Amino acid sequence: MEILVFLFAFSLTFGLSGIIVGLIAHFRGFNGWRWFFIGLLLPYISLILVLLWPRLFEHPQG
Repeated sequence: MEILVFLFAFSLTFGLSGIIVGLIAHFRGFNGWRWFFIGLLLPYISLILVLLWPRLFEHPQG
């Protein structure tokens, strides 16, 4: 059940980020459709950063 809630929240995040970025681009005079699709990628980028964050900044022990 928890995975369904996570997937719903994550898919909602995709839609909202795409819509928000597209609207901002449209009102600032840029191509809103292109930025809409770029906005759909933002949750992927944040998820990858969260998963890789500890490995990106590990300091060697010694």
